Amino acid sequence: MAANATKFQTAIQLVYSLGKGADGKDKEKTVKFSNVDITATDDDIYAVANVLASLMSVSVTGVEKVDHSKIING
Repeated sequence: MAANATKFQTAIQLVYSLGKGADGKDKEKTVKFSNVDITATDDDIYAVANVLASLMSVSVTGVEKVDHSKIING
């Protein structure tokens, strides 16, 4: 039998820069927004991420989509 994955949760993560650390490396932080509709398209998620980013006081450097799936032997 082949294994099948079923998506059960999607989240958006916004990545922003904290500047350079004492070691000279770039420091980043993420903010996670859970309970995104699992049927939302990438374009929808990007549009929402841009609105959320405009409400933040930091400069967002990246948008990440996180999908959680359950894999069963089906």
